Amino acid sequence: MSSKKIMIGSAIILSFTSWLIGGGIYFFLNSKMIADEAALQTVFIGLAALTVPHMILIDLIFRPHSSRIKSKIETVFYDHPHQKRFNFFCS
Repeated sequence: MSSKKIMIGSAIILSFTSWLIGGGIYFFLNSKMIADEAALQTVFIGLAALTVPHMILIDLIFRPHSSRIKSKIETVFYDHPHQKRFNFFCS
């Protein structure tokens, strides 16, 4: 099986599973509250479920480079001709 078919198959399975879980959460919440509140809570639960792992991943990827990024930021702000003005905002 080619890697393209595996990727498409994986995307379809993961998308279907996500929709199924989201629908289950919505119907569970809908039995306890009105539809608008259930929809809002489902959206925010889904966003939290995506955001937390994403931020952990970003932190793990960029942590080794943080000193290099910090030095670039310091170069931009502190080696500028109007250094005093930038130092006021950065401190």
